[in-house]
Amino acid sequence: MTVFKKRETLTENMTYMAMMAAINIIFSLFAAWVPLGAIFVMIALPLTSAVIAIYCKPRYYAIYLLATIGVCLAATAWDMKNTLFYVIPSIFTGLTYGLLRKTKAPVSIIVFLVTGLQMALTYASIWLIQWIYEVNMVQFIEELLGVAGSQLMINIVPSAMFAYALGQTGLSHLFMTGELAHLNQQEADDAWIEWVYPIMGIVFGALSFGLSFWELTVGYVFLITALYWSCFSVSTLFNPRAPIAVYIIGGVLLLGSFFAFAGCYSLLKEGQGLILLDLPLMSGCIAALINRILKKPATKVE
Repeated sequence: MTVFKKRETLTENMTYMAMMAAINIIFSLFAAWVPLGAIFVMIALPLTSAVIAIYCKPRYYAIYLLATIGVCLAATAWDMKNTLFYVIPSIFTGLTYGLLRKTKAPVSIIVFLVTGLQMALTYASIWLIQWIYEVNMVQFIEELLGVAGSQLMINIVPSAMFAYALGQTGLSHLFMTGELAHLNQQEADDAWIEWVYPIMGIVFGALSFGLSFWELTVGYVFLITALYWSCFSVSTLFNPRAPIAVYIIGGVLLLGSFFAFAGCYSLLKEGQGLILLDLPLMSGCIAALINRILKKPATKVE
């Protein structure tokens, strides 16, 4: 049986979903038996549900969700907290990613939205586990990693979780991009998204710096968000039609941001200095925005 192809009949759909559910059970058991290893292995878990969304009929999605969640919980009935924390959020986000990839939405938007969903479901699972088992999963993972009690970890745990969720969704995207090409499904290529990248990077960078004075953990989450959008922004600068002035302005801003980082780091409270990484990120976004403003529309060849 070819693993990656469209399923048409009821039997094909049910067989394929059963196979993916079995993989989810294996992940659940691994998380229950090897909690530390699960942190690294679970990054690939959303893939099993993403392929369901791509290759199976939509009318069977509800059956897949109910069945795979039910059997995963049953398989780890003696200790379901790792299944609740790792597996169930990944099942939902993987399926959501697969559904959104069928739309014409830009990949950057899809990955960002799915990552946000992953964060929301993860925090919901943390509260549920705290209520059922009276176990703080964040502290549990910190103890597994040997960093419990570190003030730095307290500040960066939410941003680390956000980065982990980005990694999960990004891995699913890298895998599915190749598979979707075989199905002749191309990624959306919209010019308007090049405006969104730098604007989002600048907005989240400014919010990261400002909110860090109120709540440092929120500042670090927005720092990772600014990093995400700035990566897309900077990628638009590698364009042969970009004016040389854009690169000069970007270089000056980047150099200035490094001087500002060095000069202001010691002026901020303990643990807040790294928030200044927003400055080089925003420099790249500003240069990308200028490039977008100056960019001439592509000439169509008749």
